[in-house]
Amino acid sequence: MQIRFSAQDVHELFEEWESTGHQPQSTGINEQIIHFPTQMCDGWMQRSQLRPGLDMVVQDVNCKDSLSMGLEETGETELLRLAFCLNGHAKGFVDTNKKELEFQTGHFGIGFAQDDVATGSVEYTQGHMKMVAAYIEPQILNMLLGYPPDCSSRAIQRILEGKSVPFYFQTGQMPPAMSVAIQQILHCPYQGLTKRLYLESKLLELLALSLHEVREDNRSLIIDKILKPEDVECVYHARDILLQNLENPPSLVRLSRLVGINDYKLKIGFRQVFGTTVFGYLYHRRMERAQELLISRNLSITAISASVGYANLSAFSTAFKRKFGVTPNAYRSGKR
Repeated sequence: MQIRFSAQDVHELFEEWESTGHQPQSTGINEQIIHFPTQMCDGWMQRSQLRPGLDMVVQDVNCKDSLSMGLEETGETELLRLAFCLNGHAKGFVDTNKKELEFQTGHFGIGFAQDDVATGSVEYTQGHMKMVAAYIEPQILNMLLGYPPDCSSRAIQRILEGKSVPFYFQTGQMPPAMSVAIQQILHCPYQGLTKRLYLESKLLELLALSLHEVREDNRSLIIDKILKPEDVECVYHARDILLQNLENPPSLVRLSRLVGINDYKLKIGFRQVFGTTVFGYLYHRRMERAQELLISRNLSITAISASVGYANLSAFSTAFKRKFGVTPNAYRSGKR
């Protein structure tokens, strides 16, 4: 199935459904949910306008088959877009600059299209895809960042200065702090004005983290100088093994053997790719998983402790408090 879309379509989709009698479901002030036509996929999209020029979209869909979509960005769309993929996989190609794009679980993206038309295609892999995105107008960015803007990414610097940037889209691995902010957005405990202010603060946090990650001197630009492409693949493979074995992870030496790289390169690789040590990464992911389980309330705290690899409940409580500032009991009871 081939569909044409642009960045503005996320807004026009809501308007079209309203005009044809398919009223989006309202979930509160400046919040709407629509359900996609079943011929496209099963799922929904929620838009929250936090203030004029600052929108957030949460999308949760299940594609019955691979979905191929045409990409068209025009000069009418002057929005900085942030995207965070919690689940799924998509590949794309931009005709304008022959740029290949790939977006998958654990990735974030930051992009902007201006002046020229960028065309191409995006293919979503069959299965579940869940994303959080933000759309920010340049005047909001200038208000937040000040003028003249001081941004270490030259492309974004030009955008904020009002200069021509035909197409810009940068992706990377979400650091732990980004993942935590996303989970806090999805499990926001507030309503009304408090909710809007809370979500806005989290989006601004994600904006700051995204700008930090794409700075010109970021570690992702150093990877090519130290690690070969096959080494980087081994690092990601090691990451996947850790995520699949949070309860009982392999030792560093065992992990390096499993992925076919020596432990020195593995340690260097984790520093370069994820900005932390191997077991620093494991710690952050364990705590994020514990946070999710505490919110769901399906397991006891003792069971959660064991499921993320802590046989000692006291040690788990200490580790959790170091990460989130409160004990697991206090977090579950809402004292956070």
